Amino acid sequence: MTLDPTARRWLRRWEPYAAVCIAAAVFAPVLVWNAQHDWASFAFQTSRRLAEAPRFSLHRLVAAALVLLTPTGLLAAGAALAGGPPVQGSMSSDDSAARARRYLRVAVLVPLSVFAAFSLRHEVKLDWTGAPWAAALPLMAFGAEPSVPAP
Repeated sequence: MTLDPTARRWLRRWEPYAAVCIAAAVFAPVLVWNAQHDWASFAFQTSRRLAEAPRFSLHRLVAAALVLLTPTGLLAAGAALAGGPPVQGSMSSDDSAARARRYLRVAVLVPLSVFAAFSLRHEVKLDWTGAPWAAALPLMAFGAEPSVPAP
């Protein structure tokens, strides 16, 4: 919402804050369990991972993307993220299509850039990029079939 001036108006409404409270309530058992177990899962994902010996593994991250998406899917995702064809269909305006693309690009590129930066000095796992690539699927679909209505 912070990158989209039109969406910023939602920050003046109660719904986003209610969603944060619901998410906190759903996540609370994880915090309680970790507090009772010396923050085990947080330590595993942060200090223990960062304390490992440096190991370049960007090539493994790219290989994981190839396995998850196939070479054709990876090319489609790259083309969609780079720009791809304009979205056509039942969008009310070109501005709405651009906003939808910007949202999907952020949902893919922000986590993917974190994983890529991490892979420069640490080992990566095959499944790490699953969530960003799941977010890329709509972009890939729009690029494959320009007549599909945008979100």
